[in-house]
Amino acid sequence: MTATIQETSGLRRLTAQDRRRFRRVILSTNARCMWSRGVEFRATTVDLCAGGLSLKTDQPYELGEELIIYVEDLGRLVGTVARSTAFGFAVTFQLVPKKREKIADMLTWMINKNALNLDDERNSKRRTFGGSLLVTFENGVVSQCDVVDLSLTGVGLKTSGVKPPIGAVVKIGSRLGRCSRYIDNGFAVEFT
Repeated sequence: MTATIQETSGLRRLTAQDRRRFRRVILSTNARCMWSRGVEFRATTVDLCAGGLSLKTDQPYELGEELIIYVEDLGRLVGTVARSTAFGFAVTFQLVPKKREKIADMLTWMINKNALNLDDERNSKRRTFGGSLLVTFENGVVSQCDVVDLSLTGVGLKTSGVKPPIGAVVKIGSRLGRCSRYIDNGFAVEFT
């Protein structure tokens, strides 16, 4: 998945008519979405900010409907459909202040990393890792998974079996974590 950011400054100038609480970054990347009723769909981000995003999709929706969105580099976001757009709909995030600040920081990073030739500064560096391990799901099902990468804060796992639901608690050895997102042929776990 590759994100593209508008090359100018990455920020859109807003008119008085389009004034928003947060500045929006024009960003086109794939998003995986799931309605609160469990229906999943894919969309493309059009722009986003610390307060919400616009999605390009022909997925039917209702104003006020809640959904979970997974955006590359930003992770899991929860929001509600705020309004219709010409290409889909806009979502207002339901975030605690700390998460909102993290999103703003990530957007700033995404805008500046190419322009300033910056390196990735994750909290915990990811290491590729071979081998397999057993993962126990909340319902007691045990699945053998291959480790894709590993860091102090989480692990990427490849599986040919069932994936746990997003947000589900899993046990890896003696460590607990939550399924944070799906990856190609597997899922990622953030340790708790």
